[in-house]
Amino acid sequence: MKLFILAILIFLFFGGSSQISISWKFDKHHIGLHPDSTFKNWEDYNSSIQQVQYEAFKNGYLEFSVDSLVKKDSSFFNGYVHFGKQYVWKKIKLTQKSPEIPKYIKSKWKNKIVSSRDIAIRLNNIAQYFTNNGYPFTKVSLDSISVNEEFLSASIVIDPGKLITWDTLNIVGELKLEKHYLANYLEIHKNKPFNEKTFSEIKKRLQELPFVEITTSPKLLFKEKKALVTLYLKQKSANFINGIIGVLPNSKSSLTKDESQLVITGDLKLNLNNSFGYGEKIKINWNRIQIESQRLSTTEEIPYILGSFIGITHSLDILKQDSSFINFKNRMGIKYDISGRQSFTAFWENEGTNSLSSDVLDNSNLTSVSGTKNSSGLKFFLNWLDYKYNPRKGVFISIEGKAGFKKITGQKEGNLVVIPISESNEVSVSLYVPETSPIIEGKIKIEGYIPVWKSISMKLANNSGCKLNDYLLDNDLFRLGGFSLLRGFDQQSVFSTNYSIFTSEFRVLFEENSFFSLFYDKSILHAITLLKSEISRTTAIGAGINFQTKPGIFSISYALGKFEDTPFEFSSAKIHFGFVNLF
Repeated sequence: MKLFILAILIFLFFGGSSQISISWKFDKHHIGLHPDSTFKNWEDYNSSIQQVQYEAFKNGYLEFSVDSLVKKDSSFFNGYVHFGKQYVWKKIKLTQKSPEIPKYIKSKWKNKIVSSRDIAIRLNNIAQYFTNNGYPFTKVSLDSISVNEEFLSASIVIDPGKLITWDTLNIVGELKLEKHYLANYLEIHKNKPFNEKTFSEIKKRLQELPFVEITTSPKLLFKEKKALVTLYLKQKSANFINGIIGVLPNSKSSLTKDESQLVITGDLKLNLNNSFGYGEKIKINWNRIQIESQRLSTTEEIPYILGSFIGITHSLDILKQDSSFINFKNRMGIKYDISGRQSFTAFWENEGTNSLSSDVLDNSNLTSVSGTKNSSGLKFFLNWLDYKYNPRKGVFISIEGKAGFKKITGQKEGNLVVIPISESNEVSVSLYVPETSPIIEGKIKIEGYIPVWKSISMKLANNSGCKLNDYLLDNDLFRLGGFSLLRGFDQQSVFSTNYSIFTSEFRVLFEENSFFSLFYDKSILHAITLLKSEISRTTAIGAGINFQTKPGIFSISYALGKFEDTPFEFSSAKIHFGFVNLF
């Protein structure tokens, strides 16, 4: 027992004496940074002083130093710290051979605080500009530094080296794909300036192509002012056909008010990718979205025709909406790919409606009249995501606008078309509308991904659309609801003339193509037709998961959706499914 007490006393005595205490004295120039007063040991002291020195240098106090430590006893010291002047730049001279540096890269240095971190960032930005514009061997250095009181002047010396241009893309492996497709897609064009960022993104860009498999990482060889990229690839089948069946309990259309205890929906997809070696895409999708309703849509695209940046797109959409009407939409477009991440599409579109109901509008669940629309428009696409299928950061933008004329067919009186609204034994009410009227339509989709931590990101998005015409009916409106737009509601069950849907989504990425998410959707919807003008707001909350499977990425989400005047009901929750073919 005596030995145990003695051991404790020895530990307290020597353990306590190992702690270092310092009372700091500062000169009149300091920035509110104070080193710790107590340290476990001298290694802890050095680490703390280095951190304070880093902060001091970052804020322009280049004279920072611990001038002296005066020992008072075995573990207590007085420390004297010198911060000195806060230095700022007076003048920076750029000395370069060629080419000229843009102003946004130079930025303004005068009266900026002198910071080693700031200098490193600025010099790195200059070097990156040159390496991404044909000069990968650029040398950037700070020279001729002079001091006048608290003002510093210096020269930045830039030696860009030789101009390097891309050589012809070299492909090794059995691949049924035109070389010009990959050259345009990857933005590697012969005799164009080398771009280091473009090369660093090659592997990830190739992983976004469903019909290409990488066998070995890309290789880069510099030879005689040329950059030769070698890709090791092989063909991968990306053609698939699949189908799913879904069950929607207690389904009720927000417009028709028809209710069914159980609705079976079906979805059949056929995708053909690069079947002919030109990078072409053919998609066919048939589904049954509601009771007695069916939809068939096709999309075809042939990019980079004859090695140019021009491609052709076509889409067809046919919808049978129960016993109300049949809609068709036929679009032909010419697509110009600015790069693999940006494109413009000019298109012509023909739409039509065949009304199946002979009832007056007041007696119809969904109002419609037969007619056609002819319009032309532009679509802009921008994808600055770090990875297409499971982004952690970046921006995605899609903007579409079109204008044309809507023509209504039916009984005419003079230059006007007669649309029966209601009728009884004594009174019939009709509307007289112009046979032809202008129509304008626009849609925008913006997504931003903000990295929060290593494998966590936040998605903020908005989807909006509008139609401008004074003679719209239900068959002309946007149809919302389902996995792609307005989660928590039946597939395409909500009709709207104008809509704006805001999304906040918290994502945890646990594999390259897999993530778990919690989401919150808020929307404002405005349904404007000849017979009504209704504004409604919706809220949806839920969770989802994307996970990688052998054939592709499978998505499932559980969502609760409600209108502003109704509560959340778990019995009306929706389970949405999605699939992206990758393999």
